[in-house]
Amino acid sequence: ALLPEPLESGDDAGWDALAGTILTLHRELGAEGLTFEGVADRTAEGPGFSDEARWQVLAGVRKRALGELRRLGWMDREEARRRALDRFRAGRSDVPRGVTGRTVILVGVAELPGVTRELLRHVSDRSVRVQALIHAPESRADDFDAMGCLRTERWTSERLEIPEGVIRVVDRPGDQADTILAEMAALDGRFGAEEITVGVPDADVVPLLEDRMGAAGLDARVAAGRPMDRTALFRLLEGLGAWLRSRTFEDFAALLRHPVVERRLATDDPKLAARIPDVLDRFQSLHLQAVLVDDTRTRSSLPIGGEREGDRFAAGVDALLERLETRIERFSGGEGARTAALSRWPERLRSLLLEWLGERPLRRTVPSERELLAAVEALEGVLRALEALPPEVDRSVDGAEFLRFLLGRLREGAIAPAADHEAVELLGWLELHLDDAPVLLVSGVNEPHLPEAVTADPFLPNGLRTRLGITDNERRWARDLYRMRAILASRERVVLVAGRRGTAGDPLRLSRLLLAEAPEIVARRIRLALGDAGAGPGPAECQAAHGGDGQDDGQAGDRDEGGREVPVGPPTGATSPVRLPPEPEIHASTVLTSLSVTGFRAYLRDPYAFGLERYRRLRPRGDAARELDPMGFGNFTHSVLERWAGLEGVDRMEPAGVEEALLGVLDVTAKAWFGARPLPAVRIQVELLRERLRAVAEAQGARNREGWRIRSVEAYPPDPGVSFPVDGLDFHLRGRIDRIDEHPVDGVWQLLDYKTSSRATSPDQVHRKGRGEARRWVDLQLPLYRHLARALPLEIGGRVEMGYFSVPSELGSTGVQIATEWGPEELAEADEVARGVIRELRAGVVRWDPEASAIRPDDPLGPVVGAGTLRLSGVLPGALR
Repeated sequence: ALLPEPLESGDDAGWDALAGTILTLHRELGAEGLTFEGVADRTAEGPGFSDEARWQVLAGVRKRALGELRRLGWMDREEARRRALDRFRAGRSDVPRGVTGRTVILVGVAELPGVTRELLRHVSDRSVRVQALIHAPESRADDFDAMGCLRTERWTSERLEIPEGVIRVVDRPGDQADTILAEMAALDGRFGAEEITVGVPDADVVPLLEDRMGAAGLDARVAAGRPMDRTALFRLLEGLGAWLRSRTFEDFAALLRHPVVERRLATDDPKLAARIPDVLDRFQSLHLQAVLVDDTRTRSSLPIGGEREGDRFAAGVDALLERLETRIERFSGGEGARTAALSRWPERLRSLLLEWLGERPLRRTVPSERELLAAVEALEGVLRALEALPPEVDRSVDGAEFLRFLLGRLREGAIAPAADHEAVELLGWLELHLDDAPVLLVSGVNEPHLPEAVTADPFLPNGLRTRLGITDNERRWARDLYRMRAILASRERVVLVAGRRGTAGDPLRLSRLLLAEAPEIVARRIRLALGDAGAGPGPAECQAAHGGDGQDDGQAGDRDEGGREVPVGPPTGATSPVRLPPEPEIHASTVLTSLSVTGFRAYLRDPYAFGLERYRRLRPRGDAARELDPMGFGNFTHSVLERWAGLEGVDRMEPAGVEEALLGVLDVTAKAWFGARPLPAVRIQVELLRERLRAVAEAQGARNREGWRIRSVEAYPPDPGVSFPVDGLDFHLRGRIDRIDEHPVDGVWQLLDYKTSSRATSPDQVHRKGRGEARRWVDLQLPLYRHLARALPLEIGGRVEMGYFSVPSELGSTGVQIATEWGPEELAEADEVARGVIRELRAGVVRWDPEASAIRPDDPLGPVVGAGTLRLSGVLPGALR
C-alpha cells in the first residue's frame, strides 16, 4: 500500500529511507495537530483522493510505534504536544505559574504551525497576553489575523510593483556571483561588510558564492553553517563505510585520498604514502578494476599485465591495501567479530578515530580545529545515544551498516559559523525578512526555490494539503510575496539577480514573484529572461560575451529591465591574483637532443601545449576512468597483436588458424591486464575487440596467401636512437615500428602502424591537412619510420612502403592501407618539416599564442591556459567600508 514494489527484508537502507519518510510525515502533520488516522478519514470524505488504504496502513504503523515507545518508557514529541493540546481543550490543564501574567510577543511571524497557534489561543484566554508585531503599514491591518499571520486570500492576487533597476537577469551561476560582486564594488565604500547581506534561496549556490567571494578578497559567513556532510570527519566516516560495504577500487581510492588516512599511512611508510596519488591513478588507468576484495573478503592477485619493468603499480596498490586493512581490522572485526549490537560499535569507532586523528587538544580559536571539534562533539552525542539503546531495539549489524545508520543521524546537522563582523552574511530566503542590513543582494531568484512549491509529493499533494488546512502552494505564495514586499519597502538598496541557466546548462524559469505585475511589465520581464535584444542581450551578444565558445567566463554583458547595462565581472581597475596561463613563455631547462617520431605531431599541433607536457611534465592523471579510453584501447590491442605476431608460423596460417591464435592471445592478455574482476565496460570492450580481431584474421589470412611475411614487431633502434643531423648538429629520432612485413618474391618491405580508430583513415589524410599550396604536414610518424628502419638488424632493401594496418570498428575496412601519395619529393618535404621543428626545439622556448592555440575547453590542459575557465572577479580596494 505504501510502495509500488515491496522492499526486500535485508534492504536495510531501503527500510531506513522509508522510516525517514514516515517520520517526516508524522512530524509535519503532528505540527498541525493532525494524525495519520485523521488524514485517512479526510481522504475518505470526498472525491479526488483514493489514498485511504495507505493512510490506514500508516495509522497502524504509528499505533504500533507509539505502543513500543510507551513500553520502553518513552514519549513521542508530536504525541506529547497533541495530548497537551487535548488537555487545554478539555480545560484539564492550567498555564504554568511562571508564565501567568506574562506577554508573548510574536515578531514578524507571517505563519504559525497549527499546534502552536492553538496553544497560543488557549493560553491567551488564561491570563497570558499574546501580542503580534506586524511589519506592514497600518492600512494593511485587516490582511493579518489576530496572531499576526497572513490571511492568504488577501495576498494571492497582489502585485509587487518592483521598482526599475532592481532586477538583473544574467546567464549562468558564475555570472550571478559576478553580478553580486560587481554590485558590492558599485557601493563605493558607502557600506561596511556588516551592512550588506547576500540572500541565497538555492543552497546549492552557496559554495560557488563562497569561492567567488574568497577569490575577490571578501570573507563570507554562511549563517546556516557548514552542513555536517561537508565536514572532513563526516567524509572520513562516509568513505570508511563505503569501502567496508563495496570493496571497490573507487571507494578504496577515495578513502586513501582522505587527508586523515593519508597522514596515518605516512607514519607507517612515508615513501609509499608519498606515491599514493601516482600509484592509484596509474594502476587504475591501466587495469580498470571493479572490486579488490570479494564478498568473502578474499584478496586475489592484482593484474600486472601492461606494466613496464620498474612500474610496480599493482605491487604498490597491494601494499596500500594490506596497510589499510590492518588499520581498520580492529574496527571492522576479525573472523567471528564482524557483527555486533549497535550499542557496541561506538567504542570500536572511538578507538579507530583516536588512532587516526591522534590524541591532541583541539582549539576553538583555530578555524579548522574548531570545525573538527564541533563535528566530534556532534558525533559523540549520537554515539552516546546509541550506547544507551535498550536491549529491545539494539539490533546486530556489521561495520558498514553501523556507519550508514550513524551517518543518517548526523547528516541533517550543521556546524554553526564563528562570529565575524568583517564578513558578508549569506542568508537563506526565510531569514532575509528580519535581517536589518540596509543592503540586500539576492541571487537565484528562480523557480522552484522562490517561491517554494510542492509539485509531486507522493503522500501530501497540494490538493490534499489544502483540504487538510496545512501549508500549501497558495499559502507559500502569499508568504513569499509578503516577505518580498516587506524587503523592498525596508531596504536602502535591493538587487534581485535571476539566472537563465543552471550549473549544468539547463534552462531556468524566472521566479513567479518577478511576474506579479501588470501585463506589460510581465511581458518585458519575460523578454528580458529570454535574452530579447529589446530587454537584454540576444543569443549573439551572449555568445560574444562568453568568448564565442559557449563557456561560462563570468563576463555576460547583460542589462536590467530598463535597458541599462548590468555590471557583471571585475569592476574597472580590479585585478585577479591568477594569471592564465601562468607562464606565457616556457623555457626548457635542458634543450632536447632527441624526440620520438610521434612527438613531432604534438609540437606541430601546438608548441605551447608541447612545452607544458614535455618541459613542465603536465600530463592528465586520474582514476576516474570507467572504460578504456581510445589510447588505452589502442595500447591493449597493440599488446594482443604483438603477442600474436610472436607466435611461430602465424604468417603462414589460413584465416581460421589466425583467428584461433588471435582469440587465444586475447583471452590470455585480457586476464593479464584486467584480472578476474574488471569494470563492466572493460568486459564489453574486450568482446568488441574480439569481433575486430576476427576481421583481422580474415585480412591477415589473405596477406598470408599473397606471400607476405612478418619480419619484426615492436622494432626500435638502440639508444639514443637514429642520428638525424640538422645544420651540422646531431639529433636523434626515437620510436617503435609496430610491424615490419616483407614480400620476398616482390622485394617489397612495409613499415606498418596499427590503427584502432572507429573508421579506417588513409595515412595521407592523417599526416597532411589542407588543399593545394596550403597543404601542410601535421604528422611525421610514418615518413620518419624509414629513418628508424635504417638502424634495425634487418637487411631492408628494394621498395619500402609505409602505411597502416587498420583495426577499426567498421569491420569491412580492416586491413593494410599504404601511403601511395608519397614519393621522394613529399618525403623530402616531410624531412624538412622535421628539421624545422628541431631548429625550434633547440631554441628551448615556446610562447603562448591564444589565436593559434589548439587547446580547447575540454582539453586536460584547458584550465592551465584559461580555456573555458571562469574568470575570477576582484573587488576594488575600498569598495566596502
